[in-house]
Amino acid sequence: MASRARRLGALGLAGGSLVAAGLLCSTAGQAQTAREEAVMSRARPDFDPIGIEIFFDEDQPGPPITIFPTIALRSGYDTNVFREREDEKSDLFWEISPKLLVTNTGQDLGLEAGISATVRRNLEYVSNDFEDYDVYGQASYFFLEDSDVTGQIGFSRLHEDRSDPDSTGPGENINQYNRYRAIVSSRNRFSDFMVNPQAQVYAYDYLEQDDRDYVEMIGRVRGGYEFEPGYVAFVEPGANLRRYDQEVDSTGANRDSWGWDLRVGLTYNVSSVTGAEVYAGYFQQRYEDPTLADASGLTYGLNLVWNPLDTLTVNAGIDRSVQESTLAGVSSTVVTAYTLGLDYEVRDNLMLTSSGGITTSDFEGSTRNDFSWNAGAGIVYLVNEFAQAGLQGRYSVRDSNQETNNYTDTVIEANLTLQY
Repeated sequence: MASRARRLGALGLAGGSLVAAGLLCSTAGQAQTAREEAVMSRARPDFDPIGIEIFFDEDQPGPPITIFPTIALRSGYDTNVFREREDEKSDLFWEISPKLLVTNTGQDLGLEAGISATVRRNLEYVSNDFEDYDVYGQASYFFLEDSDVTGQIGFSRLHEDRSDPDSTGPGENINQYNRYRAIVSSRNRFSDFMVNPQAQVYAYDYLEQDDRDYVEMIGRVRGGYEFEPGYVAFVEPGANLRRYDQEVDSTGANRDSWGWDLRVGLTYNVSSVTGAEVYAGYFQQRYEDPTLADASGLTYGLNLVWNPLDTLTVNAGIDRSVQESTLAGVSSTVVTAYTLGLDYEVRDNLMLTSSGGITTSDFEGSTRNDFSWNAGAGIVYLVNEFAQAGLQGRYSVRDSNQETNNYTDTVIEANLTLQY
């Protein structure tokens, strides 16, 4: 039961993307993974939320429905709210983020649903105000000891950060859009062989930019072979199709496209000390409009969790992807991100965190290239099972070969989370 509950959480906790988690679950029957033992995610019975358990039949109690309510309060200071090179504007902001997670995991069936929201208000520049929210439902069926299928449907109201190249200007309201999703995935193991298919459909609806509305369909299949305990070699082909509601956008371009990629990699998950996934391959994205440049090239990735000490976790990642763009003459942006983080446990209820990253963005069909980096640090204090507090700071820089797109920014934020 416990292993299946962990499997359910790995497949889609709190409405996130539903991923066949080869890195975290590549070895059947393993009690603890490196991520489960990491400083920021390990179980802390004295400080973890309790949850509200509801039993429907006291005489024959089955798995309870467990409800986890949370509310987070944040306030901070942003030195460059519009991410501008000159004439920087600073502002104070506050956020409130309620969240409700409901789970029910039985022997063969796991159910989960969640609803969350984030409301931000700024003291002076109200064009940066936004209301994000998410609601989803998810079901997992465990039909064999090492096989399951999970489905999720959800709806989100999201916004584009001012650092996004497609973001609106300082005098306009921040971009908000709706995203609908339906995701189905399955994990299957047959002796030393694994097959994990996945299908995703997303529909994007921009509130004030109808020409950006589109539907994206994604399919992936990972086939793996465990040649040594904890070592899994895999091959993972994938394909996508992107179709826009309008035949042409405001720039006169047809942005429909299709793409494919192929990854070959290895997962390492021998103990609770180290978990890693590394892959390399090739991708291609082709556009219907001949005036838009196709994107292609090498793809590669890394996801590393390393616990060299009981009190220290190192997180490292590399990700290369093709992202949509609506800039005039630009078909897409090939983004490569490198991240590194350190988490240190001072005491069982006091953690220090630090992280940094470098991102390169190549705009296909344009001479523009961006180089961005950021660094941050914070402290997390677990008061008890009902509350935790934190303080974080982050410094960000974007250096573009088109100087008007350069900026620097510092954000300092304090937060308090109440949970049950």
